[in-house]
Amino acid sequence: MDPRGAALLAALACLPWTAALRADEGIHTDRPSPVMLPLPRGDDVFHFIVFGDRTGGPVEGIQVLAQAVEDANLLDPDLVMTVGDLVNGYNQTEPWMRQMEEFRATMNRLKMPWFPVAGNHDMYWRRDDKAPEKKPQLEHELHYEKYFGPLWYWFEHKKVGFLVLFTDEGHPDGRERDFRDPEQQRLSSRQMTWLGKALEEMKPLQHVFVFLHHPFWWQRYPGNNWDEVHKLLVSAGNVRAVLAGHVHRMTYSGLRDGIDYFSLATSGGSLPREMEGHRYFGYLHHFNVVTVRKEGYTMASIPVGGVFDPKQFDALREKDGDIIRFLHHESASPPIEVGMDGRASTIFKVALRNPSSLPLDVTVLGHGVEQWVVAPDHRHSRVERSRRG
Repeated sequence: MDPRGAALLAALACLPWTAALRADEGIHTDRPSPVMLPLPRGDDVFHFIVFGDRTGGPVEGIQVLAQAVEDANLLDPDLVMTVGDLVNGYNQTEPWMRQMEEFRATMNRLKMPWFPVAGNHDMYWRRDDKAPEKKPQLEHELHYEKYFGPLWYWFEHKKVGFLVLFTDEGHPDGRERDFRDPEQQRLSSRQMTWLGKALEEMKPLQHVFVFLHHPFWWQRYPGNNWDEVHKLLVSAGNVRAVLAGHVHRMTYSGLRDGIDYFSLATSGGSLPREMEGHRYFGYLHHFNVVTVRKEGYTMASIPVGGVFDPKQFDALREKDGDIIRFLHHESASPPIEVGMDGRASTIFKVALRNPSSLPLDVTVLGHGVEQWVVAPDHRHSRVERSRRG
């Protein structure tokens, strides 16, 4: 046979086989190609989000939390977790109730379930000398459980366990709760007993994630019993990560016996003024997104406000963008008259009309050349939309 004919037959024979194989693999086309496009994994996968602390900052911090809720709704995870400090607390019953209602109203805008973790701000009662009330025996503990839920609990979702611990139990003698007291930096025997039982019940699950407020594994908690807790988590065999809050700074304490240890910064809480927004050092408003698969998990952090809806970019915004892109100011003063000695001193005005649909924040810059001096060198202004017909 002519070698060229044999090559042609071989090529023709290859085409149906390639197309059929691609169809079997899930790629559907009437275009034959030797390129085999890889398909994504078909295993079960889900996502959940973790919010950081809300408390300690200005009252405007609730708006940061509200933005985080909007971001989460766009990402559409299965659920949202927290790591404690939901209300500012350190107060009496009436202001605590107001703060609780504000937080719950904001979080209830989520389109998916969310789950609380108790922190010191949620738990600690402090007297107001202007309108004192009798100190509740357990401070805000009963208030918390009435309006937020149990102090420790676990639940299952898609063969994954979510375990919540409580790190502000206080002291059995009823002294004022204070996490700085070494005798209050540990899980009680009652909670430890419950934890051991809960981990045993969760052993059939693929993964377990643990959530608490204080990172008791840090050296700043000299009275902690975290080594004992850690041994229980390791013995369970399926605990993958522990996530805490309180420190208002993102940290990764490393992989310890197969368990990752993380601390979140804030989702509306206080940050050091001189460090706020420094993502490199972990001082920012953010939330973590966790992707869970059968073989493990991955985690990513997103700054609050970093998620936006592509449907915002409609025809009106497109038109506004084109208008603003080519928008220029106009002279509102006559030309500057220069004297015979080459000098001039005057006030020169410029005008800007805003034909877009939204107000514009504008910065006007003044540049002098050679011996000319312009002062001030810039001005800020807001230009409202121009009225039309």
